Amino acid sequence: MSGILSLMLIVPLAATSFVSIVHVLPSTGALSPRAYAQDRGYAAAMTAWARVEAFLRPHHFGDARHGIIFQAIADIRKATTDSGAVNICNLALANLGDSAKVTSIDPPDSSAQAAQCARFYPIARDALLAMRTWSFALKRKPLTAVTSAIEQWQNAYLLPDDVITAISVISEAATDDYVQGQDIPSPSVFGTSADAPATSLSTTPFVIEVDDQGRRIVYCNIDDAVLRYTARVHDTRRYSQLFIEALAWKLASMLAGPMLRGEVGAAEAKRCLIMAEAMMGKADVADGNQRSVEPKHVAAWIAARRR
Repeated sequence: MSGILSLMLIVPLAATSFVSIVHVLPSTGALSPRAYAQDRGYAAAMTAWARVEAFLRPHHFGDARHGIIFQAIADIRKATTDSGAVNICNLALANLGDSAKVTSIDPPDSSAQAAQCARFYPIARDALLAMRTWSFALKRKPLTAVTSAIEQWQNAYLLPDDVITAISVISEAATDDYVQGQDIPSPSVFGTSADAPATSLSTTPFVIEVDDQGRRIVYCNIDDAVLRYTARVHDTRRYSQLFIEALAWKLASMLAGPMLRGEVGAAEAKRCLIMAEAMMGKADVADGNQRSVEPKHVAAWIAARRR
């Protein structure tokens, strides 16, 4: 009942606050909000709230309550997140001089603009995420070990699904993952980087390949490896304002061709790409000011002498 009481207390709050009840609800037999969001299409926030209100009626209490609540949470969160993506799409259209307003891109509404936005928005977003090490997209995650037939590397791990760019592989005991250069003996000592021993002080050599099952695998020489990486971020509320503007211009450059076509479309695509690159530079500088780290460089030959 603690989950029910929490729900009743939070109902009057904004939809975004409602997501916080996931931490107090029982989870037995229920899918996570993320799983629901992946399995379901776009649902308007009002529809989700109606489902919650129906649940709160006494005759709806029962074993199915967990799934109903989690589904409503996922719908509300998705509606909120999607609205941010829609706003970016409308900004991109405005950059092209198009006064149309799309209302949904997942799934797209009936307009031609929404169809094109749904097609190009994920591509533009992931492209920009891959171009820089954005603070709002940085993650570190312990990797799941798998068996491997490759003998050159001691360990193999599954690459997380949300990886845009892998930055470094470190051990769980690492105290510094910002060291520039390999804090290990040089490859000339061991023949190849795969032969070099791992260190717990900084990053370690690694490669990412696809195995015979189609899985993306991280190969390295440390146990209990942790990956530091740029993640695919769907929640637009985590984006900086300058990143949003850069993304809108990048998306506009992709929309120009199919929407305007011909020489006009090509010229607009070029203009928008120039604007996107300019905004990317500003966003990068602003994002860099959000951290205060002075990486030290350790040359391989110095590290070898330390051993």
